[in-house]
Amino acid sequence: MAMLASESRDSTRFHSVSGEYTAILLDSSRFPANTQRFHSYLRRFQSVSGVYKAIPLDSTRFQSVSGEYTAIPLDSTRFQSVSEEYTAIPVDSGDSTAILRRFYGGSDGSSVIGRSPTETKATMHQIVHKFVKVNGVQLHLAEIGSESSPVVVFLHGFPEIWYSWRHQMIAVANAGYRAIAPDSRGYGLSDPPPVTEKFRFSDFVDDLLAILDSLGIDKIFLIAKDSGLRTAFLFTLHYPAMVAGVISLGAPHWPLRPASYLTEMPEGFYINRWREPGRAEADFGRFDARTVVRNIYILFSRSEIPIADENQEIMEIVGPPAPLPAWFTEEDLSVYGDLYEKSGVLNPLTITYRTINEGYGIGDLVIKNPMLLILGEKDYFLKFPGVNDFVKSRNVKDFATDLEIEYVVEGSHFVQEQFPDHLNQLILAFLRKHNSS
Repeated sequence: MAMLASESRDSTRFHSVSGEYTAILLDSSRFPANTQRFHSYLRRFQSVSGVYKAIPLDSTRFQSVSGEYTAIPLDSTRFQSVSEEYTAIPVDSGDSTAILRRFYGGSDGSSVIGRSPTETKATMHQIVHKFVKVNGVQLHLAEIGSESSPVVVFLHGFPEIWYSWRHQMIAVANAGYRAIAPDSRGYGLSDPPPVTEKFRFSDFVDDLLAILDSLGIDKIFLIAKDSGLRTAFLFTLHYPAMVAGVISLGAPHWPLRPASYLTEMPEGFYINRWREPGRAEADFGRFDARTVVRNIYILFSRSEIPIADENQEIMEIVGPPAPLPAWFTEEDLSVYGDLYEKSGVLNPLTITYRTINEGYGIGDLVIKNPMLLILGEKDYFLKFPGVNDFVKSRNVKDFATDLEIEYVVEGSHFVQEQFPDHLNQLILAFLRKHNSS
């Protein structure tokens, strides 16, 4: 194993000892040697050109650079280009947890490889990753923006993770806000509940409150979609004074009661299938996490409700030749696949779909905070029994009294990833309108 040496006293750079090895650019001079948590998305090495090649590092050992620097533990995904000179992964350090940051590309989904930071004006690499211990588990947070700025919290759905908000996080940070996107408990890099079957949406609310308390935050905007909406609505009902406004993607706030569509839809309806103990486990268990996420993204991007035939499983609806949506790249899929290696897909599925009919004991179900509902016109959810009629009726404002509604033509279930620029405009207009800080 070749050792690395420092060419200069600059603590931000480690250079290779020969032309056979690529250089690693580090954002900090320290990387805690006692860290036990490493992101699973660092396994492959990517060179900038034929001149540079991957550094062979043993992921189980600590390779020190010199007496001046702490050891660098690597259990990694891929090194991507920081500039034309280096193939690199940016690293930051926290209290006791290594905080890794990766370059994913511009808002248009293109790669930053081979482009200089000034040319791309990308800020993806500025997203900081940290872990906070709340309610007995460690939860992963992605964050960008000044700590003194108004806070916008993003809550993902299934099968998403913090990464699904990447475009919006960058946009609000550039507009002067602080963006925070947690991986919900059991998702991505966050720890699962000790007993998944006993975990409820109300526990997500407790986690969010504990996260905010740990960060010293008492006022937020909430942006959520899919199953993250249940958490956002419940949090707003419980703590209305903490919420400056809510942006809901894909579904309105409506009565929190057992979902009637579960009995109105056929047996092959995907939620009915996934609520059945053992059914999804057997279906998903035939594939790796990457394939499961791929299939769900393809299914949920369509305008038709996923319904399987009697002798067909949900994963079989897609079919091998089906392409990814044009706005979701193979690299995006790799991020999901890598991050779901830790949590798996079944924990999130169990929490999301098998607790739908949870009771909350809330007397007043009306949200009086400012709310923006953004709906993709091609989102299959609008075809659920009663949903579209409820949105178009006056009843929708009985449960959200200060509500605005915007439609996105051709928008799918993943409208924030499909049309990020348009969504960002709608989001920023709402934030500016209701930001009193």
